[in-house]
Amino acid sequence: MFIFKLIYLAIIIACSFFFILYKDVLALLLLIVVLCIPVLLFLSLLIMALGVRIKTECDNTVITTGDKAVIRLRISNYSILPVNQIKLYVRYKNSFFSAADKSELAFSAKPFSKTYYNLEFDSKHAGNVQITIKKARIIDYFGLFTLPVKAKRKFTVAFLPKLCEPEFKLRRNIYTLSEADTYSNDKPGDDPSEIFAIRDYVDGDKINRIHWKLSSKQNKFMVKDYGLPICESVLLLPELIAYQKTETDLNLVDTVLEVIFSLSHRFIESGTIHTIGWYNTNINGVQTQKVESLDDLYQVFGLIFNSTKYYTVPYLASLDMEYLHNMSNVIYVSPTITPEQCSKISNTENPNAIYTLINVVSNDSDVNTLSHGNFYSITVKENKVYEALNETRI
Repeated sequence: MFIFKLIYLAIIIACSFFFILYKDVLALLLLIVVLCIPVLLFLSLLIMALGVRIKTECDNTVITTGDKAVIRLRISNYSILPVNQIKLYVRYKNSFFSAADKSELAFSAKPFSKTYYNLEFDSKHAGNVQITIKKARIIDYFGLFTLPVKAKRKFTVAFLPKLCEPEFKLRRNIYTLSEADTYSNDKPGDDPSEIFAIRDYVDGDKINRIHWKLSSKQNKFMVKDYGLPICESVLLLPELIAYQKTETDLNLVDTVLEVIFSLSHRFIESGTIHTIGWYNTNINGVQTQKVESLDDLYQVFGLIFNSTKYYTVPYLASLDMEYLHNMSNVIYVSPTITPEQCSKISNTENPNAIYTLINVVSNDSDVNTLSHGNFYSITVKENKVYEALNETRI
């Protein structure tokens, strides 16, 4: 706009010299017309500003990282004048990674019309991305004046980690499972201490499962389906630390979130109730949440995204080990696991738990397989989560 103002100023100066040199009616009329242009432009701009309405909508507020979110923009122009330029100033901020960006967008609108635009954006990292339309302004035909239009609106779009859906087997802890007191509501099992359902006998059913007393009353064989014990004592611990605040560190945190999201999703599919624990910077402590369904998983990641990453020391490695006493399986996922973290987990007083350490490293790192008699270890490179977790035991 500044360049247009300079050009207009140059035109005024030229017309003024023309009038001074010639001092005739034509020169005077030309100068008057040039001086009246701003008034006419402002009046036309005012008419356009009063007649323009901007509405924004965003239906899908949960997106997978790598996909694009879409904001629908509707510009209604009720005035008789065409709008050549409407500028929107949009700000994007990933609250989890504290990364912000902004853009300036330009649109137009015909008179007496409704014009629709789709604004597409993505996020390099997982997290809650806040999209804010800071302001919208209409610019006149010469670019001399602008007037604001009401279009401030905020959206929050959750960019979830990628789901790689690996096939893996959880290391079964027989000691803990034998004492499980939670049973599946959907699937039968082999635990005779809990009755899942009683149904009609079919070929192939075991004789020792016939409910003789009920069969005599019904005059037909009835069979007992036993309960399927569900392990609730699986704990997933993501370490969301970015050591040096570099882009590489942020990518590693993304990979940690992808590992946790994929593991939890797989546990939900297999009916394994589990708990996710993470360091919440808002409360300066570890927060845990039980996960039984996809809704629970999305809620957990919403809580994680409302917190932020951290830079100082690994917090979950210093988690009070008293909390782990009742756990059958503890899966600790951290970017570049240090010997201090291994030592802390190795010194737990729970001899019955199975510990798995998932070491997330960058693509150019050498594979560093951790070894210790007290836990299993898996190394995962960024963007290669599926390859590392598929067909393995955790």
